[in-house]
Amino acid sequence: MRSLVPDAAISWPVMFLGFVVTAIYYVSASLVFPDDPEDWRDLDGHFEKHRRKVLGGVLLCNVILLGATAILLGIPDPFSVRTIVITWAFFPLTALAIAVRDRRVILACLAMLIALYPLSTIW
Repeated sequence: MRSLVPDAAISWPVMFLGFVVTAIYYVSASLVFPDDPEDWRDLDGHFEKHRRKVLGGVLLCNVILLGATAILLGIPDPFSVRTIVITWAFFPLTALAIAVRDRRVILACLAMLIALYPLSTIW
C-alpha cells in the first residue's frame, strides 16, 4: 500500500512554498468579511469588491497544491469520473465565478464548490 505521506526531504524551498500558500490563504480569508462592519452597511458591495481577489487567491493556492501533489505523489487515475468531478471541476467553476458579473451564476458556482467538499468525503 502506498503511503499518503511522500518521502520528500524537508528543505527551505518546501517550507517556503508552504509559507507562500498559507500566506495567500490568510490574505484571501481576511478579505471575506469587512474589518469594520460599520463601513460596509451593504455586504453585497463588499462581496462584489473583494470576490475576485478572494477566489483568485484560493484558485492560485489550489493550483500550487495540485502541482506539488502531482510532483510528489502523482495523480492516481487522473481521468476517472471521481477525479474529474472532485478535483478538476474546481478550476473551471472558480474561474467562472471570477470572470462573470451575473450574481446568480456566481452563487451557483459557489454552491457547487461548497458541495464538492462533502461529496469528496463520501465518494
